[in-house]
Amino acid sequence: NYPGVSGIGPKTAITLVEAFGSIDHLYKALKTKDARVKKVSDAIVEKLKTGEESARMSHDLATIRTDVPIEATIEDARVGTIDTPQARKILEDLHFHSLLKRLTGNAEEKKPTKKEKKEEQELLNSEQQQLL
Repeated sequence: NYPGVSGIGPKTAITLVEAFGSIDHLYKALKTKDARVKKVSDAIVEKLKTGEESARMSHDLATIRTDVPIEATIEDARVGTIDTPQARKILEDLHFHSLLKRLTGNAEEKKPTKKEKKEEQELLNSEQQQLL
């Protein structure tokens, strides 16, 4: 979520951007007292003036940067071979049973027993107590 301008909700913000085309055009119109600004209530104009810095910051935060240099290549992103037994062990240790089932296509993947769940809960409780 972006803070935007205090007191101006999403509906009003959309109406303003549609009317003026952009945040920059809106604030230019406010400064030049464009005729379109007369259609905006005095209360909203005041909120816009007071919240200009926040509006511009929110706009900047919401802008997706397409000019950032990327030094990685598609080859860098390729997945190599996976140590299947090691990956399986890690997923089992982390109790990612449904993920393991989806990755292996094994519908019969072992679910933890009540005893295993209880043991894990006891282990978590003891670790939590040690932290306190």
